[in-house]
Amino acid sequence: MGAIQDRTKEHLGRTDVGIVRYRRMLRAAMDALEAGNPQALPMQGGGAGALRGPMAIDAIGPGQAWERLWAEADAARRAGAPWSAGL
Repeated sequence: MGAIQDRTKEHLGRTDVGIVRYRRMLRAAMDALEAGNPQALPMQGGGAGALRGPMAIDAIGPGQAWERLWAEADAARRAGAPWSAGL
């Protein structure tokens, strides 16, 4: 991890709507936590484990063995993530 970037001089455009919304959500979560309201945080009670969707896995290999390669890369990704040690 590096230094925290100064985003005050950033010029976001129309295609950056997702970034703007995420930052607003993050600020609201920080404000809620600071106000002593952790229940207002997203994904309370293990909600993150219920998420389903495509995983972003960077793996390059032979075309005929892509499923095995994907499964191995996913297992390595999960093993390296402290939040998913029990999955």
